[in-house]
Amino acid sequence: KVFLKIEFEKDFTIAEVRNLLAQSPGVVLQDEVENFVYPMPLTAHEKDETFVGRIRRDETQPNTLNCW
Repeated sequence: KVFLKIEFEKDFTIAEVRNLLAQSPGVVLQDEVENFVYPMPLTAHEKDETFVGRIRRDETQPNTLNCW
């Protein structure tokens, strides 16, 4: 697992980020925390895709998000 902090030049919505990731080749979006759906080592084991989830704004910096 890798925690990412991503800073954008412009403001964004979480929906925009999710949409972009969902359409990106090689990316598996798993971001339904309320249903316990997020990247886990068990589901990503021996897979080449990049699993992304737990997407949320970083409230400590403008135009920044955190994800796994």
